[in-house]
Amino acid sequence: MPLSLEISESGLPDGARLIVDPKDRDLMDMRERMLLKTWHQARFRSGRLPKRSDLGKALLPGVLGFVLDVAIKPNGAFQFSSYGFEIARAFGKNMIGNCVSDLPAADANFISKVYRLSRNKRIPCATIHTPSIGVPVGKWLRLILPLDEAGNGIVTNFLTCNVPIDITNTGR
Repeated sequence: MPLSLEISESGLPDGARLIVDPKDRDLMDMRERMLLKTWHQARFRSGRLPKRSDLGKALLPGVLGFVLDVAIKPNGAFQFSSYGFEIARAFGKNMIGNCVSDLPAADANFISKVYRLSRNKRIPCATIHTPSIGVPVGKWLRLILPLDEAGNGIVTNFLTCNVPIDITNTGR
């Protein structure tokens, strides 16, 4: 059973919702549901954390614009190694090569904690949050999927589906 938490002390304008080990019914977006299903199929088929290549056809063009890859650097930083064009358009900047810590401080703090949780527990996490003032998005839906490219049981990177909601009318 997934654990769903409302986090009012996140530092974000309206708090955040975190779902640890989400199920299909916990996700609002069909792209997130498709990626989660594919991730689970790959994990159960192989008995290990999947590699990105195990996700195959789930990364069709309609999904790719909402997907980013996050590498875990030797110093523990989370670095964007790919950044979907729909995410960049909504955020107003392509963040390839930048780290999560380069985001607005409250967002970076919250998102880094969720990546660490997913890495340490080796399970997916989903979030819904209102970003900091200045980010032209009403809410972000995020699904974080841990991956093990080396096949040694250690999370080495993440595939993240990041869906902007209400891009032009942030209400702030």
